[in-house]
Amino acid sequence: MAEAPADPLVVDSVEAGYFRDVPILNGASLRVGPGEMVTIVGPNGAGKSTLVRVVIGLLEPWAGTVRVEGEDLTGSKPHVVIRHGVEGLHRRCRAVRLDNGELQARRAGVDAEDSLAHPS
Repeated sequence: MAEAPADPLVVDSVEAGYFRDVPILNGASLRVGPGEMVTIVGPNGAGKSTLVRVVIGLLEPWAGTVRVEGEDLTGSKPHVVIRHGVEGLHRRCRAVRLDNGELQARRAGVDAEDSLAHPS
């Protein structure tokens, strides 16, 4: 029997911040399953941007892991994370989108431009 594919994104028990004595994330965890799209929402100062910065490699976490399709990318540089199909975008409305749908479509042999609707 074939092994089930790893989840596209798993963030586990991440601790991070900009100053060592001021944690922003204290045990943050997130799982994005195959085919799921996740939006991170919350009030100002909740750690949304910090979480995205950790996931896309702009901020190295003090503890915890970031895995993309089973591969540990914790602390990887942004260009490495992007090669794995993960990107974070800030919109004018301050929403954050993590999207590896294009990568998944390519792997399935589907033209991502024709099959995925990207918000303007």
